[in-house]
Amino acid sequence: MKRLITLFAAVAFAGQAWAQDYDFVVDNLAYTITDAENYEVSVGQTETTLEGDLVIPAEVENEGVTYMVTSIDEENAFCGCFGLTSVTIPNSIKTIGNAAFDGCIGLTSVTIPISIKTIGDFAFDGCIGLTNVIIPNSVTGIGESAFRSVKNIVYSGSAKGSPWGALNVNAIPDETGFIYFDAEKTKLTAYVGDENEVVIPNSVTSIGEWAFGGCNGLASVTIPNSVKTIGDGAFYDCKALTSVNIPNSVMSIGEKAFGGCSSLTSVTIPDSVKTIGDGAFYDCRALASVNIPDSVKTIGNHVFRGCVSLTSVTIPEGVTSIGDYAFLSCNGLTSVTIPNSVSSIGYAAFDYCSGLKSVTIPNSVTSIGKYAFGNVKNIVYSGNGEGSPWGALNVNAIPDKEGFIYSDAEKKTLTAYVGDGGEVVIPSAVINIGKYAFYRCTNLTSVTIPNTVNTIGYRAFAGCTATIYCDFEKKPGDWDRDWCGEEYKGEIVWKTATPVTESAANAVYIYAYGKNIVVENATEEISVYNVMGTLVCRDVARNVSTVAESGIRAELQVNGTGVYIVRVGNIAKRVVIN
Repeated sequence: MKRLITLFAAVAFAGQAWAQDYDFVVDNLAYTITDAENYEVSVGQTETTLEGDLVIPAEVENEGVTYMVTSIDEENAFCGCFGLTSVTIPNSIKTIGNAAFDGCIGLTSVTIPISIKTIGDFAFDGCIGLTNVIIPNSVTGIGESAFRSVKNIVYSGSAKGSPWGALNVNAIPDETGFIYFDAEKTKLTAYVGDENEVVIPNSVTSIGEWAFGGCNGLASVTIPNSVKTIGDGAFYDCKALTSVNIPNSVMSIGEKAFGGCSSLTSVTIPDSVKTIGDGAFYDCRALASVNIPDSVKTIGNHVFRGCVSLTSVTIPEGVTSIGDYAFLSCNGLTSVTIPNSVSSIGYAAFDYCSGLKSVTIPNSVTSIGKYAFGNVKNIVYSGNGEGSPWGALNVNAIPDKEGFIYSDAEKKTLTAYVGDGGEVVIPSAVINIGKYAFYRCTNLTSVTIPNTVNTIGYRAFAGCTATIYCDFEKKPGDWDRDWCGEEYKGEIVWKTATPVTESAANAVYIYAYGKNIVVENATEEISVYNVMGTLVCRDVARNVSTVAESGIRAELQVNGTGVYIVRVGNIAKRVVIN
């Protein structure tokens, strides 16, 4: 059997349902015996995800027995194999099971033989790369949404229900690769051409669902003034698309219409647009600017989620609601203006917008979802929306002239910093530093923490690169274990009583040797700490007699590279393990 299957690391696809109950495996395909008397089996995947060209064999041998492959597993046989590009099904197979190739977004070609009688529910659902599928007349049963998002189905059989989720049945693409729903060519439902720059004809009044979905080579599209609607997923995952000019004729933009267009840097939405569907610009990671026209009254769920390059957003007067996750993870966002017309802000609407320092919410807002402003440093709001602070660090706090924000009038609990950066010294009155207080304050060069600070919260300095000077010999026990967080990229300097001297005779020498720390001439206990102040290792057998007998050299092993603080009695030194 010719083997055309390429394997890659077994990383589970989201929602993946593996074929766990198979009887044997041959060439990384799993087989289940369906008829032991007649030696028939079904085929599916193992725990290893498949990619490339898949040729399913008509027969397979196991332990000296030859079985005929008569079906593709009843449930989720190759579901989520997003690396598959083509599938050849042999004439021995009669049934393609439910969701057999569901979510195989890279699949561009499939051959269905005349032996096939039934195709299950959702069998090729979400295969947005399929442009043309020929179904033989032998097929008499086609399940619900079996070919949803497939651009064209060629089939003249008797199966009831059409088009089983497909965009078209028996449509013929024109010479440019456009497929239309009607003879007048007003409803463009799909594109199966190979041009990088596309001009949509003036006859078109609507761009259908997923019409250009998955056209990864599409770099430019011209939408004429005749177009009134852009359907769900119309340009979904067009990764090469850099800019879009939506004409004044368009009144609605569908769900996920431009979702996943990761190269899209700008888009102009005209005043004619009245509705923008959920997730319309989801994960447009390069989108730096967008205008929301006055004609739009609601900002739906997930609309700009993951648009990490957005820096500012002005929501126009007239908008009454901002949906769930609308701007989630827009971590480049530094300012947002919410007008007096808004009455509700959804769940996690601005969560993980780490660049937002302060947001003013007008009193017109009466409903604010949980985590709507997660980690925003200050919320200015005097309305009656229930729940506070909706994930924010402070509500109605006023920064002092240095940029510190406190949760109490006595300024004992420092909860955020919104100052200009540089060298910052935390006031000695501060007892507590809150979680995320200095989160991603990249404008800081150094921070000095006085010995009055009893507690520091979770990830208080995450994302910072500043040097942190601690007026402590080691991390106090009441500081959070992850007070810096793994995102911290700076250096932590702990207070030391006496610097190490390495010039005098019999002086203590501390240095790195390979992946170990070497201490020479130690006469007291040796302790090694990481930059978080956590004890890494200790050698307690240090005294005059044992040091002399052991050749005055101690070698301590640490767990990995990085910066360590080595203490010997009343002296200390910073050591870097590369």
